[in-house]
Amino acid sequence: MYGPYSAPGMRTRQSSMFKPKKPVFDRKAMWEPADSDEDDDGAGGRRKEAASSAISSSVLPRILHIIPRLRTPYTPDACEAVKELADITNTTTQDEDELVGGEGLIEAVMTVLCKGSAAGKVYAAWALANLVAKVEGNRVKVAAQMAALQALVAMAASNGEKERGAAARALLGLSSSRDAADALMRVEGFVEAVAGLVLTAKMSTKEEASKAFDILVANGWHLAEAIGSVESALQALKSSARSHNCSSRARMHSLSALHTLSRCEKLRDTLHRSRVSEDVFLPLLADEGTGRHSSEMLLLATMGAANLLRGPDDNVLAERRASVAGMVPALAATVQMGGPQPRLSRRSGHLLAALCSAARNSGLRKVMVEERAMELCMDVVTVAHKQGQRGQCLRLIMRFVLLLSFDEGARERMAVLDYVSMLRAHTKGPDAAIRRCCSATLWSMGERGDVVAVTAAEQG
Repeated sequence: MYGPYSAPGMRTRQSSMFKPKKPVFDRKAMWEPADSDEDDDGAGGRRKEAASSAISSSVLPRILHIIPRLRTPYTPDACEAVKELADITNTTTQDEDELVGGEGLIEAVMTVLCKGSAAGKVYAAWALANLVAKVEGNRVKVAAQMAALQALVAMAASNGEKERGAAARALLGLSSSRDAADALMRVEGFVEAVAGLVLTAKMSTKEEASKAFDILVANGWHLAEAIGSVESALQALKSSARSHNCSSRARMHSLSALHTLSRCEKLRDTLHRSRVSEDVFLPLLADEGTGRHSSEMLLLATMGAANLLRGPDDNVLAERRASVAGMVPALAATVQMGGPQPRLSRRSGHLLAALCSAARNSGLRKVMVEERAMELCMDVVTVAHKQGQRGQCLRLIMRFVLLLSFDEGARERMAVLDYVSMLRAHTKGPDAAIRRCCSATLWSMGERGDVVAVTAAEQG
């Protein structure tokens, strides 16, 4: 998932008297810019946490005293109690959030969210946003209460900016939990409500709604397919990604979500009908004024446009060869050098998928070969083979090598780099898809005897 944590000019939140905590997510499935450092003073920024041992002794008794006051949700005292709770949970640590979540606090807050006064519901949403920001167990508890999720969606679909802001932050915190994401998708009007926030909410809320979409579509293909099938969601993401009136953060998250959708084969026809490439990706490649993180936004647009190429004869990227060439060094930059040995990241898989799609075009293949793609592929194959999780990335890189082998210049470089030995070694590996790619590449290089031998061994 892409996106910085703050945007220029977005330094205050008008819908609350306090600064709620930022949600913490599992980054493995997300595409982040290299400098996505958290800005504690950013929109809705988190206050610096004090040490858990210094706070727990005073926080827990205060919260335990608040819980009984929440059990009569319609009273003014309950509204004051949940307001106080929202302020307290602003500065609690992850351990403290997990601790108080097991004391019946989540259930009490959800009672106010569903049955409290209008003001009480807003404070309850902020309190929930704080409590689910870092603790998966708290997210799962909220996900189990359909009434609470429906209340949050109703607030997101309302006209009040305070209600929309509170709901957006709570939904953002829930979106990284697969249990909560699946539950939210079962709430009628959820996707449309978030799309409405992306389109019409104030900027800080728009940023959080677009980030929620970005996280949701990265959380599973079934979620991506469900969201990508809703026309209002596509139109909202398109509008945000291409709008210069949006903050760079909102644009980045919207563009990242569209790129993830472009990787889903079942959505390709839908995205073509919605003209996502023509209306978003290609105009971005022609526009150098993309603001903050422009290089990464251009890379996302290039990958998205490559994923949506209709076939070998689609030349929409013919005039953007420099952008296509830029994916090759970008792939090299995804190799993680820390640790005992180099490793490929999920970003590597995203780039390899886009490179494979673009490599079907003969003109774009030549651009990649000129950018020394063959030398890079040899290094990436070595890293992928030594890495414990060999599967998808190694399959993609072997498919990329096969596609490049149809270029004469690539075959010449492969001969110089001794690709034959490497390919022969992988024809004996355990993965059938990799064996087939290696055999086909050897055939393309003229090593027909190896292919016959491999085929006979498999048939035997």
